[in-house]
Amino acid sequence: GSSTGEGRVDAVRDFDTGDASIDVTDALNALRIAVGLNPSFGPANAMDFIAADVDQSGAVNVTDALDILRFAVGLETENAPRWVFLDETQDLSGTSSTNVSYDTGTESGAIIDGGDLQLTGVLLGNLAAEV
Repeated sequence: GSSTGEGRVDAVRDFDTGDASIDVTDALNALRIAVGLNPSFGPANAMDFIAADVDQSGAVNVTDALDILRFAVGLETENAPRWVFLDETQDLSGTSSTNVSYDTGTESGAIIDGGDLQLTGVLLGNLAAEV
């Protein structure tokens, strides 16, 4: 069959040494979210929940905090921090510590049609307050 060129264009990037540091505070903030508390910097938003769900299981839990902690102290971890890029037009209003669901990338038609590509990068594992 013929292809219309429609589909999704995805974008991810591995953690790089030039990226924001991921430290024990990030792990503690992920743990706070996992047990139902606010992070140290105040109420978490959708991007914080996404960043805390480092294993991308759909929920923030203690294993996410442990993965972030292991990475922060230089140990091997199955779910190392990395970047995901989200189409910022998607509705993230229902995002919570128990409901982390999002699409990465964007519809390819948006690029083919010459539309602006508006992607927001989230570094999984980095729970620093927004600056």
